[in-house]
Amino acid sequence: MDRVLRAGDGDWNGDAEELQRLGAILDSQPEALDGQTVGVFLAEALLRVRMRNGRLAPLKANAAQLRYEGKRGQRNIVLKARQMGMTSWVCGRMFLRTLTQPGTLTVQVAQTRESAESLFRMAQRFWENLPEALREGAARRGKANAGQMTFPQMDSEFRVVSAADEGVGRGLSIQNLHCSEVAHWPGNANETMAGLKAALAPSGELVMESTPNGATGCFYNEWLSAGVQGTVQHFLPWWLEPEYKAGEVEVASLSDEEQRLMREHGLSLRQIGYRRGLTAQFRGLAQQEY
Repeated sequence: MDRVLRAGDGDWNGDAEELQRLGAILDSQPEALDGQTVGVFLAEALLRVRMRNGRLAPLKANAAQLRYEGKRGQRNIVLKARQMGMTSWVCGRMFLRTLTQPGTLTVQVAQTRESAESLFRMAQRFWENLPEALREGAARRGKANAGQMTFPQMDSEFRVVSAADEGVGRGLSIQNLHCSEVAHWPGNANETMAGLKAALAPSGELVMESTPNGATGCFYNEWLSAGVQGTVQHFLPWWLEPEYKAGEVEVASLSDEEQRLMREHGLSLRQIGYRRGLTAQFRGLAQQEY
């Protein structure tokens, strides 16, 4: 494990057995890692993402991602505000599973083909920025084309598809299934989701995540039926993102609702200022988008 934490310094021999040992403990929480999952440490040590400023940086878990990790189960549904980093986080976790657990098929389903291309570029970036010993060793790619890459030494495969694709998921046996922005899927989203769930292996991991899109549709139905289906619900509001702040408002100007939010959720006067800006900009859509 110490070598994993030093992976950014190139201290890795690219050995497949070492990757498999990591895969076996990927979701554990040993005290040696300060109570955090191995996956949190591996993501920061091995994976790189493009930040909002355009620079590459380690995939270091933010507050929303850590909250998700602390509650994550085998089946998950995530109701989130915009720009919380959950799509990147789930993509990264499942990419690590694909690299470290032999025989794994990971499928990510985006709402459009353009979104699928963007997700696959993210996965490509993960691979391109791995330590060289890994890229040339156990994580060497085999077939890599539009939306698909394979890792022959691990007998694993990573795919990104669109919910608009006909028959998506049919005929597959999926170990990791990530359904992104489900509330915005085109066509018969309920039928698409049913086909994908049928393709998920009994021990497979499912993550459905989305910003909301009204009190109707596939994602809304999945959220309401989460308890019956044994799905863990995750609510990630906008105030978990530290950059969502504006100018500090006057205490005397606070409404009863704003005072309640400050009491119940610990919001600051700058966060209340940001909330007022959202309301002014998005009006009736502010609650849906954030």
